[in-house]
Amino acid sequence: MRVRFLAAVLTASALAFAACGGGDAPGERLAVVVSEAPVAEWVAAAGGEEVSVRTLVPLGADIHTFTLSPDDLRAVGEADLVVLVGAGLEAPFEEAVRQSVRGRLLVLADVIEFEPFPDAAHGDGDGHPDEEGHGPLDPHIWLDPDRSAAAARAIAQVLGELRPERREQFAANAEAYAAKLAEADVEVRSLLANLPEERRYLVTFHDAYGYFARRYGLEILGFVVENPDEEPSAAQVAALIGRIRELGVTRIYREPQFSARVIDQIARETGAEVRELPSHPTPEHRSLPDLWRAMARAIAGD
Repeated sequence: MRVRFLAAVLTASALAFAACGGGDAPGERLAVVVSEAPVAEWVAAAGGEEVSVRTLVPLGADIHTFTLSPDDLRAVGEADLVVLVGAGLEAPFEEAVRQSVRGRLLVLADVIEFEPFPDAAHGDGDGHPDEEGHGPLDPHIWLDPDRSAAAARAIAQVLGELRPERREQFAANAEAYAAKLAEADVEVRSLLANLPEERRYLVTFHDAYGYFARRYGLEILGFVVENPDEEPSAAQVAALIGRIRELGVTRIYREPQFSARVIDQIARETGAEVRELPSHPTPEHRSLPDLWRAMARAIAGD
């Protein structure tokens, strides 16, 4: 009886030990922690059933001001892989992540070519600051189908290094995902192909749309703030109103997660219509292809 009891205890202990592993046991999913929703999509697309994904910043939250909880940092420390975008996007908590990570850390800005913020967006000519807001490179790569595909491929490569027996499957997953993005790209391009000139200008709350504009032949006329934490000066708002009037812009765009107070003020001054233009996935548009289509419809729709 005592032998059976000890055997049961040893069996239970062995199972508990296996459950605490970081994804090394055969058949166990790799634990991946990511900063926000687009990165979670890339990881899930590349990893499929071989990964479990935890997203630090929930949908609708502002990554520019987000603070990680002790539980978040614990998850970072226990993950097999942590994926950040980089280029300053996760500035409020990137250092805490770097200090907590024990597995692999992939910063996409280190392996993918990022573009600078478009010059046309800097109405005051000051450029982007290095200490406040983002640095000189635009981190919003999920609004570019090619860079989204490149992100999935980069993640697939690291997953293949962590689980070599699945390397080919991860690579195939990333290519299948890239094909879906290419299909959506064609749809979005078609939706935006015949816009009148005044509708090709984008006036937005903050400077998130450079990749999207570059991809689809749009121009960033201006934005209210570079960093959502900032308050625009009266001179900046007045200059933006002047450009809108000069070019006959009829629409300006708010983002669902930020206050529309200044956007509404500009609309009253110029008579422009305010439309919603998300820069991140939302509960209504969770996937990147759905997000891009929603953006195109907001710009092109009557």
